Amino acid sequence: GSSNVPGLNNGPTGNNGNSTEGPGSNDGPPGPGVENSPGGSYDSSGYIGRVNANKVMPQQAVRRGLSGTVSFNVTFDSEGNFSGADMISSSGSSILDNAAASLVAGSGGIENTTGGPVTITINVDYGYN
Repeated sequence: GSSNVPGLNNGPTGNNGNSTEGPGSNDGPPGPGVENSPGGSYDSSGYIGRVNANKVMPQQAVRRGLSGTVSFNVTFDSEGNFSGADMISSSGSSILDNAAASLVAGSGGIENTTGGPVTITINVDYGYN
């Protein structure tokens, strides 16, 4: 058989197998932001993009000259819906920590075909460019 199907998220194309090589792969390896597991894969790149696109420095933090990075372990259920976030590293400012917690909770879900929950680590960086 022969298969020449691009992988998920712009991954490489399948190997176009023939009868002397055996069957071709159904699709190529996944592209960036896609992780494989035995039961499927998940893609958190859209979620991470939404977090970064929707990040706004709180005005109170601007007035106080605050900056910092907040890190979370964010969990999604078996269907890819946001199910919770645990702060693993504080920015040192409750203003930034609370803004980041609201941001990660309100940024939607991920594509998840693993059949189980998925946890990712994300850093929300509040800095001045």
